[in-house]
Amino acid sequence: MIVLISSSPRRRELLSRISADVVYDASDIAEPMDETDPEKLVLKSARLKLKDRLHVHRSGILLACDTLVYAGRVLGKPRDRDEAFEMLSLLSGRGHEVYSGLVLHDKNTGKLIEDVVCTKVRFSPLSAQQINAYLDTGEYTDKAGAYGIQGFGSLLIEGIEGDYFNVMGLPLNRLYSILKEEFSVDLLSGK
Repeated sequence: MIVLISSSPRRRELLSRISADVVYDASDIAEPMDETDPEKLVLKSARLKLKDRLHVHRSGILLACDTLVYAGRVLGKPRDRDEAFEMLSLLSGRGHEVYSGLVLHDKNTGKLIEDVVCTKVRFSPLSAQQINAYLDTGEYTDKAGAYGIQGFGSLLIEGIEGDYFNVMGLPLNRLYSILKEEFSVDLLSGK
């Protein structure tokens, strides 16, 4: 059994597509923003989420994940539309990285595995009118970097290099590899 510690509907949707043996839990711990290194920050946040809910579950593989956008500075979730406009203006016509930190802990064995996945994303040049039209969709709320690759945000993206699902918030390829190699859980065969 996998225990996904996340309030993200996208992570829940992605994991439910590939495994029926999932329990969902959420941590209400505040995401730290006190680190400038994106790899360290996503791991720190994922560790804190896992630690917050570790005592609640007696068995299973606990999975915590955090995702952020990095474009010369860390871009988390926008506080409001103005900050979202600022973020999308910064991303317009240039490349950036999306980082996800994965922390997995097997409650039965005590095994702990941490990893970071990075995907490069390039935005098309965007006019203020295009940014406002995207913001009007409301899709930017609760998303790192103020966009979602899986919806209207896909119209803003020129290309990606790496795991598409990482940009959605859960790097499925790396997760599959870790579960299979480190925890002997094969999501493809269901064993």
